[in-house]
Amino acid sequence: MRAMASFPSTMILCLASMAMSTAANVHPENVQHIKMFPQHYSGGSHDPEFDHTAFLGGIKAAEEFEELHEPQAKEKLAKIIHGVDYNKNGVIEKEELVAHLRENLRKIDVEAAEFQFGEADEDSNGMVDQAEYQEYNFGYMKDYEKEEPDTIEYMKHSQKMFVAADRDKDGSLSKHEYLSVHNPSNSQETEKIELDYIVKSMDLNNDSAISFEEWLREGDPETTFDFDDPEEKTFFDEERVIFEEEMDHNRDGYARGFQEMVNLIRPQYHFEAKDEADHLIELADMNTDDQLSYQEILDRLDIFAGSIETHKGVYHHEDEL
Repeated sequence: MRAMASFPSTMILCLASMAMSTAANVHPENVQHIKMFPQHYSGGSHDPEFDHTAFLGGIKAAEEFEELHEPQAKEKLAKIIHGVDYNKNGVIEKEELVAHLRENLRKIDVEAAEFQFGEADEDSNGMVDQAEYQEYNFGYMKDYEKEEPDTIEYMKHSQKMFVAADRDKDGSLSKHEYLSVHNPSNSQETEKIELDYIVKSMDLNNDSAISFEEWLREGDPETTFDFDDPEEKTFFDEERVIFEEEMDHNRDGYARGFQEMVNLIRPQYHFEAKDEADHLIELADMNTDDQLSYQEILDRLDIFAGSIETHKGVYHHEDEL
């Protein structure tokens, strides 16, 4: 069950590379590196590292802050806050925070794709050829695993994605071309291939439409839900709002046609940005006016720029030197 207001995670994260997702079918030995990209929710709990990564604009930006002592970190954070305050009224309104986070999530998505590209480019020649692509996605599998019907189907799909992303048809993917593998919505060709695959996987009754229940099941026909359970009602209500706002535009209970279905695979930066903005305001809004003053943000350096202990540690270490 999903812990956040977002699209189905299991299938979409693995197959459609959603916002803040990392690579599909990542080698188990690379998991420790992929963890450098914090997920909004991990194991059902909110990941605090996601807060400052999203607010600062990526892993690299967050790492730069870790090297600063507290006064420097606050000074740099103040400059960022000033940039977020688009109307320069001295407070960060929720709409401003959502806009800032939405843009940063796009940047983080690109950063994750570039990291994935670097891992796949085994010979470091700045290109990922078909052998490297297949090795990165499926090299860790046992032979018998590659013979499973679902895996065979996905491997065929993966090959189609590679060919579609290879726009200059030279047999390799540049870093720019690889973005369309990571996020299929970067090109019309990869978007259509990915959408067809996802719809086929999720359309359990083969009626060329995705119902709310099929959307919740994420392609697993054995998943069941108790819609009458009071404890689950809030979850279902929240998920239905997202399903209707993003896909079921005519409110007939189904996602039909390209315009409704395409949001199955397009990164939903706005929803995640709104969810994160609400979370940050809840943590830092001391006067409960549903917005953040500069001081409220600076007072919670641990939330917006990383652990205070980290910054103090650097500061104290420099003093000793």
